[in-house]
Amino acid sequence: MKNFELNIGRACNSRCVFCVSRLASRKEKAWLPLDRARQEIKLAYEQGCRSLGFLGGEPTVYPHLEEVVRFGRELGYRRVALATNGLRLSRRPLVERLIEAGVTRFGISIHSDSAAIEDELTRVKRAFDRKLAGLEHLVALREAGLIPDNVSINPLL
Repeated sequence: MKNFELNIGRACNSRCVFCVSRLASRKEKAWLPLDRARQEIKLAYEQGCRSLGFLGGEPTVYPHLEEVVRFGRELGYRRVALATNGLRLSRRPLVERLIEAGVTRFGISIHSDSAAIEDELTRVKRAFDRKLAGLEHLVALREAGLIPDNVSINPLL
């Protein structure tokens, strides 16, 4: 299946010590305008893509995420993936809205098996706990058959 990855902006709710997005200028962190995002998603679909991925900075803070996910699914994308730091997925209602909009796969970046190290690397208090809470929601929803293309962890080595 042909895949299209859309970077919707470099803004992020984390400040990872290793990430280039944290060094981006204010202009570089600007979100992709909604109309431009729709154009890109439609063009990729017309070119044969049937898998759509969202990445960034952090896609879950993009103000139009649910709308562009829904737009992609309505066009006919069979797979819609979200690459996320997972911080906001500790909020189960957000996860449920993203699934309802059409996300079929979640990939969460986790950088350590230690809360202290994760929090130090991301420079976000309780980052590890929030990510684990999000993973618990995702696994339960996957087991209920609501995330057909799975849940993955993207480790930092």
